[in-house]
Amino acid sequence: MSRKLTFAPQTDVGRERSENQDAFGSKHLDGLDFYIVCDGMGGHAGGSTASKLGIATIEDQLEQLDLEPEERIKAAIEAANAAIFETALYNRKLRGMGTTVVVLGIDHQADVGYIAHVGDSRIYRVRGDVMQRMTRDHTMVQRLVDDGILAPEDAENHPNANVISRSLGGHPAVEVELGPETLDLLEGDIFVLCSDGLSGLVSEKEIARVVTTMEPPEAAHHLIDRANQEGGHDNITVEIIRIGDQPEAVHDFQIVHPPRGPTTEELIERSERMQRAETAPAGEPVVPDGAPPSTQLTTTLDMSAAVAAQDAAAAARGIDGDGADAASPAHEPRAEVRRQKSAGDTAATFLLVLAGILAIVVAVLVVKTLLDPDVEPEPTPVEAPTNEDRTEGSQQDPANGGAAGDPTPADGQPVEPAAADTQAHDAAQQQVGEAGNAGENAVNPDGSPVEGAAPGQAAPTADSPADSAPAEGEPAAADSPTEGEPVDDTGPE
Repeated sequence: MSRKLTFAPQTDVGRERSENQDAFGSKHLDGLDFYIVCDGMGGHAGGSTASKLGIATIEDQLEQLDLEPEERIKAAIEAANAAIFETALYNRKLRGMGTTVVVLGIDHQADVGYIAHVGDSRIYRVRGDVMQRMTRDHTMVQRLVDDGILAPEDAENHPNANVISRSLGGHPAVEVELGPETLDLLEGDIFVLCSDGLSGLVSEKEIARVVTTMEPPEAAHHLIDRANQEGGHDNITVEIIRIGDQPEAVHDFQIVHPPRGPTTEELIERSERMQRAETAPAGEPVVPDGAPPSTQLTTTLDMSAAVAAQDAAAAARGIDGDGADAASPAHEPRAEVRRQKSAGDTAATFLLVLAGILAIVVAVLVVKTLLDPDVEPEPTPVEAPTNEDRTEGSQQDPANGGAAGDPTPADGQPVEPAAADTQAHDAAQQQVGEAGNAGENAVNPDGSPVEGAAPGQAAPTADSPADSAPAEGEPAAADSPTEGEPVDDTGPE
C-alpha cells in the first residue's frame, strides 16, 4: 500500500554562526523512502565536513545495501561513522569532528516506519492531539534523567543540555539506537526531523501547532523564522513529512517524551557483558543476565560516555546532599579505580612540569653562555717559524743580521745551530752589555773620572791589572809610561 507523502526540508545558518554545519538529505527507492538530518560539530571546517560526509555516506549505503529496512539504516549509519572517523584520523585539520544523525524510513509495502539516531537531533510525531518525541537524546543531561536525578521538564532548559555523549566519528564504532519500535502509519501523521537549533529554541507545543495548521513548506519556513526570532544562536534544520492530507487543526497538545533509558549501572553491566562476549568462544551465545537464551545482545556501548555519565550523576547526587552512593559498597571498586587514575594523572602532570622546568633551565644556561662577554675565546695556535723562514728573512734583509751567503738547507727542514756557537754568541753578548754599563760610570777610587778611559772600559782596580795578559803566542805589549816617569826612547843596542 503506497501512501501520499508531502516532504518539505529547510535549513538556515542562524543569527550567530558564520557557517551552516547542519545538513539534510533523503533517498527515494522502490517502495522505500528515507529522510536524514545531521548536525555537525568540530571547528570551522570539521562540523560541515562531518555532516555532509554523513549524509552522502548514508544515502549511498541505503542504495547499495541489500538488507531489511531497519538493518539497512543501522548499517548505513555505522558506515558513515567509520568514514567520518577515518577522514579525521588522516587529516589533522579535521581532528575531533563529528555529527549527530536522525533517520526516518518509510516502508510503503508494509505501511510502517523505522527510526534510528545518534546524538541529540530529534524526530517528533504529531498524531491527533499528541506530540510525541520518538528519540531519546544521547546527552549527559539525559543520562541524569535516566538515573532519576533530573525531571524531564528540567532537562529541557539545563545549561549543559547540548553536551552530547554519543556522535558519529568520535570512535571507530558507534552504538546506533533503533526504535523504540516499528511505527505503524496513519493518515494525517506528521513527522518532524530537526537539529537542536530548532528544538532548543521553539517549544514542542508550538512546533505541533505550526505543522498542523500550515502546509509543510510554509511550516518549515515559519519554524526557521521562529528559531531566529528566539535568538538563532545555532544552525537550524527541519524536515517535515506528512502522511496523506492535512489533519484538522488542534490547539492544545499532549506532550509525550520517550521512556527513560538504561541507568548508568545498567550500562556498565551491559558493557561488562559485551567484554565477556568478545572473549567468549566462537559460536557461544551471549545473553543479558536474567534474560531468556533467545535474547541476543546485539548493540555495543560507548564506555567513555557511560563513565562520564556516572561521574556526572555522582556529582549531582553530591550537590543534592545525598552521600549514600559514594559510601555504598557497590560504588567502592569504581571509586578506587578513579582514585588510582587520579593519582596516576597527578604523577604524570608532576613529571611533565619537572621536565619543563629542566628544559627552561638548560635553555637559559645555553643562552647565557652564548651571550656572556666575559668568556674569552680560545687562543689560535701559531706555528713556530722554521730555520728556512729565518734564512730567507736574513738573506732578504741584511740589516736584521742576515748574511747574503748564509747556507739554506735544500730540503727546507729546520737546522739546529751548533751548541758551541750558541754559547760563544751568548757570552759575547753578555760581555758587551757589561762593558757598556761599566763604561758609563768609570771613576777612580776617590771619585774622579778615570783619565783616558774609553767608553765601555772599566776602571782598573788593585785586584785586577790594568791591562789584560797577552794571548798565547802573541808578544807582550810595552807598558804605558805613568805620569812623571822618563821615557826611554833609546833603541836596542
